[in-house]
Amino acid sequence: MNDKQKTETILRALSHHFTSWGRCNVLFPELRLGSGYSDIAQRRIDLFMISAEKGNYTTAFEIKVSRGDFLKDVKDNLKQRGARLYATNFFYVAPKGLLKPEEIPVWAGLMEYDFEEHRFRTTVPAPLSSRNTPSWGLICSLVRRVNESIYRDKATDLENVIRSYERELEKALCILKKLANHDYKDETEAEIMLSDYKNKSFVLLNL
Repeated sequence: MNDKQKTETILRALSHHFTSWGRCNVLFPELRLGSGYSDIAQRRIDLFMISAEKGNYTTAFEIKVSRGDFLKDVKDNLKQRGARLYATNFFYVAPKGLLKPEEIPVWAGLMEYDFEEHRFRTTVPAPLSSRNTPSWGLICSLVRRVNESIYRDKATDLENVIRSYERELEKALCILKKLANHDYKDETEAEIMLSDYKNKSFVLLNL
């Protein structure tokens, strides 16, 4: 598994972890911090979570699957400034054993993911921090992310309809070909095939 695949696996696992068992959270993966082209606006949070419960706490998650990337990240004091502006908690998320607890900055927490047991462990709790009021740029980015999700779901639904249509069409054409070639045992089987063809034609017309 390469670094990209590890990151995607952890991101999916995080999404499942914080929405399963009745947890009330709203998740925004790969969220830009604003609109426009300023330095902060173009930075992304691997996962931004808003609690739907009292307080509406916000948590930012930064996934790191290599030590080099993490060490480079923590050396740049401004790298996560944008994410911390709007988050009450900030977590680094990494594969189990990759990072040392003492390496985690005082303003962050550490969650470790066990690829064998498929579960998370909070190794370093994240301190509760004050946060800024969301900017219009961030609000715009949140709304855009929701719209992208809606359009993606609609596109998936359309693809499924097209695949279903193709399958039914293939079956109908196969039956029609057999009938044209008299590829049946007797008239009874031919009638059954014809009835099946009509049913599939009805399905095609109503997809």
